[in-house]
Amino acid sequence: MNALLLGTGIVYEYKGYEYKPQLDQERDNGYIVNEKLFHNVKTPYGQVIHFDCSPYHEPTEEEFQRWIDVGHPKKIKGNFKSIQDIEEAAG
Repeated sequence: MNALLLGTGIVYEYKGYEYKPQLDQERDNGYIVNEKLFHNVKTPYGQVIHFDCSPYHEPTEEEFQRWIDVGHPKKIKGNFKSIQDIEEAAG
């Protein structure tokens, strides 16, 4: 089973923030050749901000919550793939 396809129905809510990934599928002659996730988060104030996760990584609820707790840092190089990446970016 493809984890990306399974995960598109998830919604994480934490401290007024809402994360719901959006799946983008690239097709060639009707076949899915690539899948990516867009990681946008709605803030408690209604703004939409970007969660710098890899488009090929579906963050866990724990990763999302930690990202919020440390002030939703931006990744300087690459994208988040783990809690360790989030901690490193938070300094």
